[in-house]
Amino acid sequence: MSINDRIVIGEAKLITDFGGHQQTQFNDAIRLLQTGIDMIRVAILDGVIYIDNGNSKMQTSVRETEAHILSALLLKEFLKSV
Repeated sequence: MSINDRIVIGEAKLITDFGGHQQTQFNDAIRLLQTGIDMIRVAILDGVIYIDNGNSKMQTSVRETEAHILSALLLKEFLKSV
């Protein structure tokens, strides 16, 4: 998608549980954020990653990154701000 002459690329994931395959899905979305692509990269993540269960690697990653990670509920506002 192109907004204000800037390209925005994203990956959306619904994370429904902790660990296992869900961690792999999360890692796929985060990997997009770490590419050297010259465009705005965003991970649209929803589900249990926002629940503090005390030892979630996913939630720790979300808190520690400075990349664009947001819920689909905030996507419209994010795109307006680009």
